[in-house]
Formats: sequence, C-alpha cells, structure tokens
Amino acid sequence: MSPRTLYRLLTYSCIGLLLINGLYGQSFLFSKINTSHGLSDNNARTITIDKNGFLWIGTSQGLNVYDGYSVTTFLKEHNPELAGDLILEVKSDSKNRVWIGTPEGTSWLDKNRRFHRVTLEDTLKKFYCPSIFETDVYGTVIFTDKGQFYYDSSKGKWQEIGWIPAPIKRLFLDAEKFSEDKVIFSMDTLVAILDYRKRKILYQAPFRFPVSACKLK
Repeated sequence: MSPRTLYRLLTYSCIGLLLINGLYGQSFLFSKINTSHGLSDNNARTITIDKNGFLWIGTSQGLNVYDGYSVTTFLKEHNPELAGDLILEVKSDSKNRVWIGTPEGTSWLDKNRRFHRVTLEDTLKKFYCPSIFETDVYGTVIFTDKGQFYYDSSKGKWQEIGWIPAPIKRLFLDAEKFSEDKVIFSMDTLVAILDYRKRKILYQAPFRFPVSACKLK
C-alpha cells in the first residue's frame, strides 16, 4: 500500500469517526400530545407555531393551542366567530395573527386572540377554505371554492384575485410558501409554482398524486 493510499484511508477513517461521534452526541426529545393531555381530538389535521412559541393544532373536532404546559380548546359552540369545528388549515402570519380554514368558512385570531369571521362579497360567510398562505404583494391569501381572495385595506374588504391561471384554480392538496411571493401547489396530477408578483406560473410538471411539495433549501 502506497503512503498516499494509506494517508487517504486514515483521513477518511477520521472523518467517519467524527461524523459518527457527532451523531451520537446529539440527543432528541420527543413528546406526544393527545386527548389525555386535553387535546379535543386525536385526528390532528394541521399545525402552526405563532410568534409567541405557542403550538396551534387544528383537529376534526376543534382548534387547540398548546403553551408547553397545557392545552386550551376552542369550539364554535363557545366562540361564534369560529367558522367551524372541523379545522382544515391553521396558519400564523407575519403579524402574529392565526388564520383558520374550515369547510364552513374562514376565521382569524388577532394578536389579543379574539376571533373574527371573514366575509366575502359583502355577505358571504359560508364557503370552503382548505388553504391559507401569505405573500409579500397580497399579504394573507385565502384559497376557497369561490376563488383566491386577499384583504384590500384601501377598500376595507376582501377582493378576489382575478388573474389566477386555470391550472391553479382547481382544488389542490397542499400549498406551501416557496419564497416571498411564490407558492408551490400540489394538485391531483400536477405540481406548480405560482409567482404572485409576476402573475404567472414559473414551473409546472406532472406527478402522480403529489400530496405535498416544498423548497429544499
């Protein structure tokens, strides 16, 4: 064996030992929250963390918040401005508001954690809302079976985004933020990235039943 080969073997061995030692040096702590801890239902459909570090959990039977010690549950019965108890989506935005999407409409919690109900087209409160996301150009966008809407502060009302391309208009399985003004959508047979500032699809490719997609780095 040549000195050069021996040097390489020793170098690779040292690197391998360092990596293994690093992995073993890490400790992971997992904890579980379920109905025995106060969660309203074990079918957790969606989660988000607000700027206070609280974990919001949307279930099939109510909205929950976990502060690290205990769980508080919010139900429509006691919170009339909550659109429904079947929570499809929960998101915390840059202003520390918490948005809730349900089959019965959309609600949001202000920074003081008071509920508010979203009204579309002046009177419409009941609609299907499976996804909510945030962009720089439009702020919070709610996706509904009536279209995509953003809040126009100059008019004091929710306005439909009328230019959405046809491939994105149909219902999708998941929507994740790709960058400040780009959202990546996973549909039944398609994954696409929509740029809300440039108002066009930047990428689209066919996939077989994609459940979710996100930016790698």
